[in-house]
Amino acid sequence: GCVPKDDDVCLQQSPHWNSGYTCEGSTGWCESWAKDMQRCCPDSCGTGALTEEQCNALEVSGTCTYPNDAQCAVSTTMPSTTAAPTPAPTNTTTALAGCVPKDDDVCLQQSPHWNSGYTCEGSTGWCESWAKDMQRCCPDSCGTGALTEEQCNSLEVSGTCTYPNDAQCAANTTAASTPATPSPAPTNASTALAGCVPKDDDV
Repeated sequence: GCVPKDDDVCLQQSPHWNSGYTCEGSTGWCESWAKDMQRCCPDSCGTGALTEEQCNALEVSGTCTYPNDAQCAVSTTMPSTTAAPTPAPTNTTTALAGCVPKDDDVCLQQSPHWNSGYTCEGSTGWCESWAKDMQRCCPDSCGTGALTEEQCNSLEVSGTCTYPNDAQCAANTTAASTPATPSPAPTNASTALAGCVPKDDDV
């Protein structure tokens, strides 16, 4: 079984790169230059196997030169099964009582240091540096999914961790089901009326 591994030479020989670059020192380009970085530096980018088809499907900068020593081509079918963990965060989401985290501009705008001029979609440049606000209020735009209050507090970046909120709907899910209970109450009222028969009252 071949495991994809970093290969600096693979990166250095790709167009627009040179011998001054290493996988470890170039992780800032894992997304924008994914074709080269995820192909040559699967360890540093934490992305694992990348087949030639997957590489070509990426709409980012870089080239898809196969076979290469980082991906060890033919055996990629095996590790690509390992690459499946990416959907895992979704399961965490489902765990929150079927609630799916979603962008909430108001949540962002009401956080300290933000104002009504900001939207989740237009603020993705701060997903990392202001992760407490951005990943908490804009899970869709940041592509980060569920963020619990504990996870939020453990982030060593700018922002605040205001919970519950409509974007994460963590605590609200339980709350939402409780308000639903009062609705049967009127039924009891009608049941009470059911046993009552109208009758004459001369007084």
